Amino acid sequence: MTPKIFRQVLTTHGFPLSEDEVSCVALVYGSESGEIKYAEFLKDSNVLKFEIYGPTTLAKSTYTPKFIDYDGEREFQQLM
Repeated sequence: MTPKIFRQVLTTHGFPLSEDEVSCVALVYGSESGEIKYAEFLKDSNVLKFEIYGPTTLAKSTYTPKFIDYDGEREFQQLM
């Protein structure tokens, strides 16, 4: 994959890189022909791996709904 396409692919997936950053990646993952070994990059960067963690606090909600009907005066002046 050419560095230009590599940059476009990562930008499309929400990982924008500057040209300097792409050059640094090319130093590590570049082939002799100047292309970036995208599969090796993905393998090393764990871009495709994600984990979903469950709740960690085990806290329970303490909210208890209360319905209080107020049948008193509604006008501010009358309340005062």
